[in-house]
Amino acid sequence: MDGATKQANRTMTQMLQQCVGPKQKDWVTKLLAIEFAMNSARSSTTRFTLFYLNYGHNPSPMIWKGKELYPGVCQFTENMKDAIISMHDAIIVARVQHTVQANRK
Repeated sequence: MDGATKQANRTMTQMLQQCVGPKQKDWVTKLLAIEFAMNSARSSTTRFTLFYLNYGHNPSPMIWKGKELYPGVCQFTENMKDAIISMHDAIIVARVQHTVQANRK
């Protein structure tokens, strides 16, 4: 496993420990909510949520706000292009920072 996967597994384990009842028999029912929470969290490296990078928008909030317009196809593709370019730039910046830190040692 790579470091990101290990961290995601560690985070999921910690979240399960906080949610599961004392008899530890209800953990399966908590997985969907934990997955939703993890996919809704903004990455410090890419500055995007996994939902946004996969679908081009974040999920609707759990509170009903009435009618909302959905972006058109052109707007969707433009948003996705901008997100991928920003994510690419953020990853390069993070790699440079990690290389600088590693070379200091």
